[in-house]
Amino acid sequence: CEITPSSSAEIDHFHPKSRYRQEAYEWDNLRLCSSNINKRKRDNDVLDPFDVRDFTFGIMLATGRVIKLTKYDSAYEALCDKTVKVLGLNEHAYTKMRNDMLDEYLRGEISMSNLQKRNPFVYSEVQRLHVRQVATAAPLTIERLREEI
Repeated sequence: CEITPSSSAEIDHFHPKSRYRQEAYEWDNLRLCSSNINKRKRDNDVLDPFDVRDFTFGIMLATGRVIKLTKYDSAYEALCDKTVKVLGLNEHAYTKMRNDMLDEYLRGEISMSNLQKRNPFVYSEVQRLHVRQVATAAPLTIERLREEI
């Protein structure tokens, strides 16, 4: 998951120890995530990041908000909605982080490979939408991107 500057990385038991004691020490049940996300998840059932189907989520680049890209069965859709809500993925800290990362890339301050390492979600959206750095007198920024939409 995305780690904001105000959080740190920690290990999460994807299936909560309180309900799945038998999985407490299973490697397949451990996920690296941000401390903020882990605190929000608690005992809630959310979408396992290893089980996210292709083209489930995207980013509205002008706002940084997580959006659903594809229609799936109602149970999966409900779990997607719950995941975004419970984990607070569209709260300001996360949308700002995505916008800042995109701005750094658009201004040429970070390379595509660095973007991939620092925020794979933003990287995948840049790739999917064919967003490119543009060398112009006025650098392409989130504000200019919003104007063009």
